[in-house]
Amino acid sequence: MTASSSIRVGGTIVCQARDILRETCGAEVFEPAVASVPEPVREEYLSATPISWVRVSTLEAVVGACAARCGRDPLDLNDEVSRLGTERAFGTVWRVFLRFTTDAALISRTPVIYAKTYDRGRIVPRITQPGVAEVDLVELPSPPEFMVRGLGTGIQTTLRCAGRDDARVRVESTADGVRYHCRWAPSALRSASFARGP
Repeated sequence: MTASSSIRVGGTIVCQARDILRETCGAEVFEPAVASVPEPVREEYLSATPISWVRVSTLEAVVGACAARCGRDPLDLNDEVSRLGTERAFGTVWRVFLRFTTDAALISRTPVIYAKTYDRGRIVPRITQPGVAEVDLVELPSPPEFMVRGLGTGIQTTLRCAGRDDARVRVESTADGVRYHCRWAPSALRSASFARGP
C-alpha cells in the first residue's frame, strides 16, 4: 500500500496518542525523537489540539522516529498505542454497558466513530452471521499501512473491550480501500437482533 499524505486524523485522537507514545517510550526517547523530525512535521504534531486535524504522515514520521530510537518496529509500536488508546476510551462503565449491547448495535456505531477519527474515506459495516462481521473502508484506495494496521487494532480492541470473546480481525485490500474480517465468540443474547438478509 502506498502512503497518502492527505489523510488527516482528528485532534482528540492525536492528543491522546501523543500522551500514550510519550508514556510508552519514555521522555528520554520521545523528546529527542520528536526533535529529530523536520520542523513542519514537528510543529504540526506538537501544536495539535482536540479541535485540529493532523496528517497521518506526520504521525507516522513521529512514531517512526520513536521506534528507531527504542529499537522497535514502527507498525508494532503504533499498534500498541492504538490498543492502549482504545482501552482508555472505554472506561469501566462503558465496558459493562457494551457487554449488554447487541452485536448489531455495536457494529453499527463504527461509521460514526470513524468519521470523528479520519477526514477521508467511509466505513460500511455489516454482520454476515452471529459472531462474524465485515467492516469495509471505502472511498479510500490504497490507504497507508500505518493507518490500516492502527484501525484494525482499534476494531479488535473495541470488540475485546465490549466483551466479545476471542475477537480476531483480518484485513484484505480491496479496489476501493480495505475490508476487515471480524470474528468473535457469538452470544445468543447479543445476537438476538441478527437476521439474515435476502
